[in-house]
Amino acid sequence: MLNGISSGDSMSQIARSLGRSPSTVTREIKANGGRDSSRIWPAHLKAHFET
Repeated sequence: MLNGISSGDSMSQIARSLGRSPSTVTREIKANGGRDSSRIWPAHLKAHFET
């Protein structure tokens, strides 16, 4: 089952499903390569090891 970026959901849909604001979701996706190249695992590693 695909959801989020991979299924083409809008930023608002993704934000709603995560309980976050659309601006936060947009910022995080941009920081991790944008809609076309953002991937979950590299973003997770970055968040985990940079904090």
